[in-house]
Amino acid sequence: MIKLRETDKILVLTTLLLVVTGIIMVYSSSYIMAMKRFGDEYLFVKKHLTFTVVGLLSFVAAMLVPYRVYRKLVYPILVISIILLSLVFVGGIGVEVSGARRWINLGFINFQPSEVAKLAIVIFLAYSLEAKEKSIKTFFPGLLPHIIIPLIPVVLIFMEPDFGTAMVLIAVTFIM
Repeated sequence: MIKLRETDKILVLTTLLLVVTGIIMVYSSSYIMAMKRFGDEYLFVKKHLTFTVVGLLSFVAAMLVPYRVYRKLVYPILVISIILLSLVFVGGIGVEVSGARRWINLGFINFQPSEVAKLAIVIFLAYSLEAKEKSIKTFFPGLLPHIIIPLIPVVLIFMEPDFGTAMVLIAVTFIM
């Protein structure tokens, strides 16, 4: 079990500050429309809070998992993210909104697989860059796999099309 003193308190506080700021922004930007259309000025805030609670619980759960576990799950997470990104193109599974197929319908919610891909690429690069620390200055096997492997989800995300998420993944890949 993770101990409080082992956590990065600045990271946790920064995350909580961003969450609170997000809630305030959702309310300030949507309360008039929510009141006019739905008769409840807090409608969008309530929805946002629901997802915020799920996100914070996921954040805490991820903190409780020892990082060694993530090492074992690197390739399964990466493969699952690529499969999920491919499923958005399958009729009946992928949901098209405004000409973009970015979501998978889970019945009670639409799920965006590119969010899993973001996590998968960060975990893969962290694992792989550490494992290939000695050869990182060489083109192959040091640099090339760290460009080619993240390129697979990036291309699938471009095909959805979701240019913004693809650019974020490209930036994260090169920053890491």
